[in-house]
Amino acid sequence: MEIIKKINEKVSKLMLLALSILVIGGLITYYQTKIEKLVIPEKIIVVKSQNDIKRGEIIQGKDLEEVEIYVPDRHPKAIGDMSEAIGKVAITDIVEDRAILKNELMEKDKWFQEDERLLGIKFNDFTDMIGGDAQPGDVVDVMVSYPRKEMPNGEISIKPPELVVGQIRIVQIFDTNNVSFVDTKEKAFKPITALFKLTNQEESAIDIAQKKGRIYLRKHGNQIQKEKATKKNKVMIQGGMMIDE
Repeated sequence: MEIIKKINEKVSKLMLLALSILVIGGLITYYQTKIEKLVIPEKIIVVKSQNDIKRGEIIQGKDLEEVEIYVPDRHPKAIGDMSEAIGKVAITDIVEDRAILKNELMEKDKWFQEDERLLGIKFNDFTDMIGGDAQPGDVVDVMVSYPRKEMPNGEISIKPPELVVGQIRIVQIFDTNNVSFVDTKEKAFKPITALFKLTNQEESAIDIAQKKGRIYLRKHGNQIQKEKATKKNKVMIQGGMMIDE
């Protein structure tokens, strides 16, 4: 009887072990199936602010960073490329380290700041207005060129031109008879006055520049011209002179 009892105990242990193995195997199979069915969400790029951006500020590249997040975490109006934000105006305060939304931005020419007003600027010569080719709607930079100065040692000092106000749009232009570009019937239109929408700060900067030198317009982005004959970079001063870099 003692032998039968021992045999029964061993059989019970073996059955219990086998049952445990079956249970563990079943659980492993169950969770493996669950894991295989688990879908890992895709990732997507969104543009975040690297610093606080105030309402009315023009967004620059240094204000932004592109980060990768999971698709479910993306706001439906979040922008996914820096080019969608750079150069635009923030129409609300944007806090640091937050995704920038499309409805928080506006094109610069459609944004009117509280301190902006229309201002006409008269130039010395029509060639100072993009060589006489200025037209309404052009995006331009206002530049200043300085007069030559004779130094005590007899040498001539030439201060390079400087940017006064960048990337502003011409609202309208007028000739010497105050006739607007759209109204004139003359083939050769010679602009002399440009109408801009400027902030107080921009107006003040132009006023100071006019007292220090001669202001002129250049098309935004058209700063450097290549001269094929010499292969040198040259800075084109509309209505002024050509200076080697």
